[in-house]
Amino acid sequence: MTKICITPALAFAFIFLMINCGEESTAVYWDKALVEIDLVQSGRIDFFVPDEGDSGWHNPLDPGADTVILDFTVENQSNKEVSLTAMGCDLYAEGQYVYYKQDVYVPPVILPGNGSMSIQFSVIITESVAYQIDHSDGIDDFTGTGTFRFWITGYDNELYEYIRHNYAYNEMMVSKP
Repeated sequence: MTKICITPALAFAFIFLMINCGEESTAVYWDKALVEIDLVQSGRIDFFVPDEGDSGWHNPLDPGADTVILDFTVENQSNKEVSLTAMGCDLYAEGQYVYYKQDVYVPPVILPGNGSMSIQFSVIITESVAYQIDHSDGIDDFTGTGTFRFWITGYDNELYEYIRHNYAYNEMMVSKP
């Protein structure tokens, strides 16, 4: 008499096949919505952060800060209507992550298929962030540089899948006025 040995892998394959043996095939959608963002301004973004406490940027309780409002063009590269749920940025200095900001859109912003729109996004650099940027290069001179990575999130309104997006990169510089 022959023994039949059922391994866990064989059992999993059998269950997987039984689940997928329906009357209709499972649809796979390759046409995810793509949204591109581009910064309207060109060149480096400059921040001038005052040292309000006159003790240097290293005191995180000091209120010194500078805000820059940036204009972006957002373009839907697909013919699907999408809902934009958030826009944000990450800031890196000498390869180190130093800052994050996100604006959440409630309710989501609707972007029609093949449409475009303008979005404003504000970035605030405080003394503590300026200190991290300044010291990332190892020199305490109240000047530092970094790179912003801007991004956008959302979903398409047809399949409710997350959108694909590109990143927009831009150089920045912080200094004491």
